[in-house]
Amino acid sequence: MRKKNIIALLCLTLLVSIALILSAKYLNLFDVFVNNYFSVRDDSAISFMKFISNILEPNLVAIYILILVLLLATKIKKEAVFAFACILVVIPLEIIKILVHRVRPENILVIENMTKSFPSGHSTMALILFSVLIYLFYDKIKSKFLRILFVSMGILLVLLVGFSRIYLGAHWFSDVISGYLLALIWFLLCVLVFVKPK
Repeated sequence: MRKKNIIALLCLTLLVSIALILSAKYLNLFDVFVNNYFSVRDDSAISFMKFISNILEPNLVAIYILILVLLLATKIKKEAVFAFACILVVIPLEIIKILVHRVRPENILVIENMTKSFPSGHSTMALILFSVLIYLFYDKIKSKFLRILFVSMGILLVLLVGFSRIYLGAHWFSDVISGYLLALIWFLLCVLVFVKPK
């Protein structure tokens, strides 16, 4: 990806983030609407959503990426540094949680380490993980079909994680969207800093 394209995408992401912040009043109303919509839940769906949420829990995702860093460090040190830089998104994530200090929905169905709600750590870390995997390994997959499958599965899992957090009442809708935006901004910054344009 060319540097100017990365900068353009980064600017667009920042613009969307600012727009969401400015429309916070309307977002809060929409958050309540979405939360109420999923207030009646199916037991089998709850089990599936908990499974998705648990396998991509932020601490586990951090471990996944650290393992990837260790594997890459033995052969491709530049890519290892890039992957490690991406995982440092946990720093702004925790800072924002402390500053915003948003309370989670009252109808939460999961018992976990209850940090503050905004932004969603699950959606942030899930998008970071699959962005790193796709960026590092996409060109190494020779089959066009497998490439499409690889990217499609990554996108599907990222969206499922976000949806699971809303469905389980662990986050508001805007928490999940903000988590995605934070991950995208951080990932693009890492690409700008650590990846030389081809």
